[in-house]
Amino acid sequence: MDEFDSSLRAAVKGVVVDAGHGGSDPGAVSGGLREKDFTLEAARYMYNRLKQLGIPTVITRDTDRTLTRDERVSTMVDSFGNGADVLKGLKFTIRLEIMAF
Repeated sequence: MDEFDSSLRAAVKGVVVDAGHGGSDPGAVSGGLREKDFTLEAARYMYNRLKQLGIPTVITRDTDRTLTRDERVSTMVDSFGNGADVLKGLKFTIRLEIMAF
């Protein structure tokens, strides 16, 4: 779907995509796979797709680096403010299961 409803686009002030983990925080690790690698790739995809749809979007990190909670919050506030119209605390949890047969 390449269209984004124009009324919804007008209502969205902006989106901050936060990959979580990163740098010294690998997240879950299993069989040499690190959660931080998957979340970064998913965050990059979301960031690029939202930009394609014309939605104001920033990403907290686009490389494997450690961010503090304050740095994450600062990215949001610096980008879109701290008013009542800014959604705070939305988190998507992606569950990825890799099964070997």
